[in-house]
Amino acid sequence: MVLALAYRQLDWATLKDVLRSTTHVTTMVFLILIGAALFSLVFRAYGGEHMVTELFEAMPGGVVGATIIVMLVIFLLGFILDFIEITFVVVPIVGPILLAMGLDPIWLGIMIAINLQTSFLTPPFGFALFYLRGWHRLLCLHRRSIVALSRLS
Repeated sequence: MVLALAYRQLDWATLKDVLRSTTHVTTMVFLILIGAALFSLVFRAYGGEHMVTELFEAMPGGVVGATIIVMLVIFLLGFILDFIEITFVVVPIVGPILLAMGLDPIWLGIMIAINLQTSFLTPPFGFALFYLRGWHRLLCLHRRSIVALSRLS
């Protein structure tokens, strides 16, 4: 907004469009959060958490085997889902179970973060590549504005 104001391109129509798109994105994020909370409640109500706990305890390798399986599932889900869905649906289900098995919460968070970032960069989809492609035009505009401002001084 500061740049738009500086370039005298900020008017009521632009502000209205920005507010509308911001409201649209915020609404989508909150709908995802509501859906994730409902899914978690239904999953727990029907005994899903107990079934996952039994599955992890029966796995060979104990906490290491369970962690490898969870990381593989999160990696594969990262191909088709955004990090918000994975963070709010998968992590509340498997996180407490892995923590109860003795995994350090800091290491779990670091592994999930690195795993999600790697899955976003990996084909077949590579969501981060699409983000960078969209930002390319904005970065070029930003570079041109820096050059223009440096000529003023």
